[in-house]
Amino acid sequence: MSLIDAARTRAPGSGVVVRSIPPLAVVVATAAAMGALVGSSPRLGVVSVAGMLAGALALALRPPLITLVLSWLVLAPVLQNDANGNSLGHMPALLLYRLPPLLFLAWMVYDRVRDERRTRLVWQDWLPAALVALIVVSLVVRPPHNPAAAGNPFTDSLYWNLGIPIILYYVCAFGRLGRTGESRIMLALIAGGALSALLGFAERATGVDLWGAGTITALGGYAVNTLTGTLSNPTVFGEVTGASAVLSASLLVWRAPNVWWRRGALVALAITLPATVLTYERAPVVAVVVGVLLIVASRRQVWNAALIFALCAALAGLLTWGMIATSVVERRVSDAGTVQTRVELAKRSVQLITEHPIIGTGYGTFDEVKNLPGTGSVRVPLGLFDTSHNTFLTILVELGVLGFALMVGHWAWVVRGRIRSWRRGAVVPWLAVGWLALVAVYVVNAMLIDMRFFSYAALLPWIALGCLRRGSPGGAGSIDG
Repeated sequence: MSLIDAARTRAPGSGVVVRSIPPLAVVVATAAAMGALVGSSPRLGVVSVAGMLAGALALALRPPLITLVLSWLVLAPVLQNDANGNSLGHMPALLLYRLPPLLFLAWMVYDRVRDERRTRLVWQDWLPAALVALIVVSLVVRPPHNPAAAGNPFTDSLYWNLGIPIILYYVCAFGRLGRTGESRIMLALIAGGALSALLGFAERATGVDLWGAGTITALGGYAVNTLTGTLSNPTVFGEVTGASAVLSASLLVWRAPNVWWRRGALVALAITLPATVLTYERAPVVAVVVGVLLIVASRRQVWNAALIFALCAALAGLLTWGMIATSVVERRVSDAGTVQTRVELAKRSVQLITEHPIIGTGYGTFDEVKNLPGTGSVRVPLGLFDTSHNTFLTILVELGVLGFALMVGHWAWVVRGRIRSWRRGAVVPWLAVGWLALVAVYVVNAMLIDMRFFSYAALLPWIALGCLRRGSPGGAGSIDG
């Protein structure tokens, strides 16, 4: 008899305490590691350990994992870049955004070890972990030397930009989330996007956001009042609100079974669509259009109604354009300056890819190598346009074909699996189409901005892919709907 079995037989209820020992040990060890990582500030280290121990208490009480994940998802947009750069918001962002995914991971691993009926991972499921391993090797062998970059490259770059998203991918794909976990995750993302939109409107009315950051952003070469909420960037803000909008559209078009969900989605759509437009950015608006078209195309029964709505919207736009067409809107629509800069950066990116095609120039090095002396260097001031403004080009430059294949190959495999399930009639349509539309929204935005600076923006497609993997052949399964 094992020690755990013996402990369970000695005292009624002792199993609860004994079952908590392994995750508690993981949490305490993680707390010590995080405390060491932020050791430059003793107070910050103490508080991080205290936060992890509070998480250990939560594990000991054993609330459902899905409850913690949902709460975290709703609050996550509030705890992003503006919070990190603010003395008031830094600590909440650390304790409530950065640290909980480690708890989720420890919890999921512990549950899987104890569950004899757990879903077995196939080799494709290890591709995201392999991508992280590749980046770790890259950081060790070829660390970035950009003086403009601040913080630890492992915690402030790798974990922030990719570690958290990939942890949530595995939690959504293989975690014990309950019978309706997938639908509840979608509802949480809709709520989080609507909350971001409301904070953006409050920012527009007051001139500051929740953490005291201003709203003036340079667009088209001059200052414009845009909506950024707590996300510091209008395109990222538009991706978050746009993601909420397309998920709401999927829920409405495919008529999710709960009438209250549909009513909530309608309210969220009324909030997030205007917020997306008021970013004055083209990418989020185009991304929403692409996502909605994908959703409408997936259900033939709504084609006629969608066509009539599109014609009415176009007519209303033509009739009201004179009232809404301010100098800001007109200049953003016709601005060619940013396009030229992006083209120049893209050309330099392609040149770097041809020079380092297999393993790239090293993770986090684009800001350095794109301005190295040479005929192909970008002729813009260092720091003004630090990235390729294209997430996928940045990945190809820094990690080469190998890193790009690990990420995009895994994404394609997951999407293919859910499409196969669709053809067999083994999916819940409003969930499957919503997740696919969310991935499309991210791809469109990521082609026009480098997402490696924005954790929550990069998180959204990985959550969608985790839920798609959950419902694919061999996945954890879902009976939502």
